[in-house]
Amino acid sequence: MILPLIVFLIGMLLLVKGSDFLVDSSSTVAKSFGVSEMVIGLTLVSIGTSLPEFVTSVLASFAGHGGIAIGDVVGSNVCNIAMVVGISSIFYPITLKDRRSSRIFNGFYRDYYIMIIASILLFILSLDGRLGMMEGVFLLIFFLLYMYLIVREERSGRSRVFDQASEYVIEKEKDKNKNLKMLKTFLIFLISLFAVIFGAKLTVNGAVSLAAIFGISEEIIATILIAIGTSLPELAVAFSSAKNGKGELAIGNIVGSNTFNILLVIGSSSIINTILVSKGTIFVAFPFMILVALLLFLFVRDRKIERYEGLILFSIYIIFILGILKYL
Repeated sequence: MILPLIVFLIGMLLLVKGSDFLVDSSSTVAKSFGVSEMVIGLTLVSIGTSLPEFVTSVLASFAGHGGIAIGDVVGSNVCNIAMVVGISSIFYPITLKDRRSSRIFNGFYRDYYIMIIASILLFILSLDGRLGMMEGVFLLIFFLLYMYLIVREERSGRSRVFDQASEYVIEKEKDKNKNLKMLKTFLIFLISLFAVIFGAKLTVNGAVSLAAIFGISEEIIATILIAIGTSLPELAVAFSSAKNGKGELAIGNIVGSNTFNILLVIGSSSIINTILVSKGTIFVAFPFMILVALLLFLFVRDRKIERYEGLILFSIYIIFILGILKYL
């Protein structure tokens, strides 16, 4: 049992930290080649926090472990809101205040609607117990339409996602060594890319071994352990943003990540290999995912998530864990 656990933990460490370095180095390389901050924001940064889920789920799907793919995404989406936003707001109540707050806050409504629609859509598509190529193509088309909407609004100067992504890029750039050589950055990119892929492979193998040892389904391991691990980038961004009074970045990152997880990650994984969805996931995990998404929408309407609301979210996450252990 010790060896699979060590393999799993090493894999998670490589996956999470590798993803962080990969996004940073990719942003630097892209900017050196004249790529606009819009493109960097919409691709590298916006999708960057979903990279652990994407690589893990795709590799799991290739290996025929669809339960890990669906469990990671659903578990991460619940974890992102219930645990990440919950813990962050317990320590630092999240306030949406910015000189562009009215425009940004109005944009949240659109993104929330898309996240909730995507969540309900995934639930409906999974009711027959499987997600195949047809469902995957449908989700990817939805994802491309969402990206098109963001690009179109950015061109008209109204994109909230671009505002936050650019802000994130700028903040990360401030922390970089200005004298960092391009060769060094490119080497970091290659090493981090290898770390992400190798880490995801170790994570999947470790999860399969642990599931076999404890006699539980791979979905449970993915929904709880892998989901928490792959949500660490969101926790880091949300906690730091909440601490520094940048609630828009904290919440926007969660909403974007959850949407990408469903549309891009599940869409890609189900095209690679049909994903079988258990009744426990359909009737326990999915309702929790939709519930916390609706609660977040309710809590953020007054532009502030209070400590007691964060406590409610975190308490729901504990109940979610118990429900998964009992019914999945």
